[in-house]
Amino acid sequence: MLEDNTILHGLWSYWTARCGARLMPRRADIDPVDIPLLLPHLLLLETDEQKRFRYRLVGTAIVETYGEELTGRFVDELFTPARRALAMRHYALAFGSARPIAARNRYTNVRGAELIASRILLPLSEDGVNVSMLLIGQTCAYAVPGREGLRRDTVLTEDQVEFLDAGALTPVG
Repeated sequence: MLEDNTILHGLWSYWTARCGARLMPRRADIDPVDIPLLLPHLLLLETDEQKRFRYRLVGTAIVETYGEELTGRFVDELFTPARRALAMRHYALAFGSARPIAARNRYTNVRGAELIASRILLPLSEDGVNVSMLLIGQTCAYAVPGREGLRRDTVLTEDQVEFLDAGALTPVG
């Protein structure tokens, strides 16, 4: 999923470099000055005491794609039940496994455009063990063949999720 996506590949390379010998970097290890071209495609996701997921920061390209501002809002107040369940499953998997994952799925935005979203969900940890936040990179392409950003031969399932390990992709199942 990352090989043909310069934004997600760039974020993956940056995140792995920031890990060093640790399983995941701290939030303080991520410096926006280092990745200005990636910023429009980034989200920071946190969880509260009730285990609700909240978008702490949402990049401008993502706001444009979704058609509304998501910063500061909870996932459970934003999406349709099916879309919410999918997002929460991905977020819970990344928080619970403390491993980075790649995900790709189809959805329809508030303007009715069918899109294919490609994401990497990268855990951050203040103590080196427990995930405190997710750094998420996301790009979207129109699902209609022939539209900008999507090759005509692209065929995707409704939801693809893979763990990311040292540059290799291992299917979750």
